[in-house]
Amino acid sequence: MTLEQFSPMLMRREIMRAREKRMVFKNFLWIPDNVEDPRTIGQSVTLPSIGAIASSSYSDGSITYASVDDQSQTLLINKQVLCPIKVTDINRIQSVKGLYPAIAQEMGYSMANYQDSDLAAGIYAGAGVTTDLSSTGVDSGNVFDALMTLKADMKVKNVNEDIPLFVDPYLSKAIASSAGFIKTNNDEIIASGQVGRMAGFIIIETNNLTTTGTYKGGNLVVNACAFTPNRSVAWVEQKGFSVEMLRDTATVSDLMRAHQIYGWKVVRADEVAHFKVKVNVETSI
Repeated sequence: MTLEQFSPMLMRREIMRAREKRMVFKNFLWIPDNVEDPRTIGQSVTLPSIGAIASSSYSDGSITYASVDDQSQTLLINKQVLCPIKVTDINRIQSVKGLYPAIAQEMGYSMANYQDSDLAAGIYAGAGVTTDLSSTGVDSGNVFDALMTLKADMKVKNVNEDIPLFVDPYLSKAIASSAGFIKTNNDEIIASGQVGRMAGFIIIETNNLTTTGTYKGGNLVVNACAFTPNRSVAWVEQKGFSVEMLRDTATVSDLMRAHQIYGWKVVRADEVAHFKVKVNVETSI
């Protein structure tokens, strides 16, 4: 059986499974229920939302009812991800058990990494809270204080609950080496990339943040981010994304491509933070 003949439905399932496993942000996004599976680029989706509702003291007497402020927003399906591959050694592919699932897994991982990176860049741009420590920097000695500053900036916006903070491996290292770090268990690490807690943040490690410079060079700047889970950043994706298989007319090869459309939107900017920080080289550990 050649790659061209292999069932796209089975490959789609394997790709989706691998992609779901690898995506870090998706575990914390607001994925609206009962949304029609998008079919075309440019399609819009309505996100139901209302404004803040005020309460007050009460004693027997008249009651004034406040109108509910409909703040529904429109999310545009305007993103696409494509993962195309070529297989030239058909005989080897056919003879090695488990190679098809391995291909699907790598394709799913590739799509997940692309979408996480794309989403991170959008979160920075849409954040209503910005804490910039890119000039002074942090290490294990002062990172707790830096996170408390970020937490205070978010509390001013009435964000009081524990929320995920997405960091790169080197910022994660500084946090994990700090005295205020609380390590998590292995099950949570496997499920979401969670490595622990500090200063009211759930620390999530990911390689898909935007960074500049290098840690060894002493000029690494990490664009970390935080947002209220299942609430402030909405995500809609094509569940029945396409997997196509065909023969290459120019070479004796089989081709396959996975393509998905999707869209996301920051819907509560005051609950989203951009934490831009320089990670100083450790000298005390």
